[in-house]
Amino acid sequence: NERVWDGDGDGIAVIDKGAYEYQPLFAPVNLSAQQSGANVYLSWEMPVYDRSLSGYRVYRNGCAYSQIGDPAHLTFRDHITQSDTLSYHVVALYGNVESPPSNEVIVYMEIVAISDETNPPDADFLLIHPNPFIEFTILRLGLARAAEVRIDIYNLRGQKVKTISEGKLDKGEHVLWWNADDDSGTGVSSGIYLCRVFQNNVLKQIKRISYIK
Repeated sequence: NERVWDGDGDGIAVIDKGAYEYQPLFAPVNLSAQQSGANVYLSWEMPVYDRSLSGYRVYRNGCAYSQIGDPAHLTFRDHITQSDTLSYHVVALYGNVESPPSNEVIVYMEIVAISDETNPPDADFLLIHPNPFIEFTILRLGLARAAEVRIDIYNLRGQKVKTISEGKLDKGEHVLWWNADDDSGTGVSSGIYLCRVFQNNVLKQIKRISYIK
């Protein structure tokens, strides 16, 4: 790895010519997968944020599948269109060099075709699972008709923490998720939060969410 460093403290990091150093290639850990409808949600942890860490690469069934360019982004959603047995692992990227792989997770997907046009929900609903959650939780929102929807997370002091979704949604079921961060991407503290669903600027649903760090 090239040694890029602000050696003279002038605020400009440059390559220290001719100097190379060994840096441990820490791998992602605790990879987990959750299935919701036709989506697989992956999340993992990174034990050390080394200064040369440039992102992650997601492997599906042994092949490079997707690349993430933000080292702070520790989640990935995969939309599946047909029934299959899928294996996933993740590697950290140090420039063009891959770390050893994370643990592997296996997902058994069985896709059942459902038409929102012919089988819309009879009533609006909001399901949150898992709850309490440790890494991330999945929100399943059902709409009996299309609407302008905003989903916000509030703490118990009444402060808005995160806007999960904002805009027009068609009738049918929609799958969203929250990985315990605020609007700036900073992780929140453990505790109880309120999920509020507004439809056409009217508060329609409130659900409690418990986050365990």
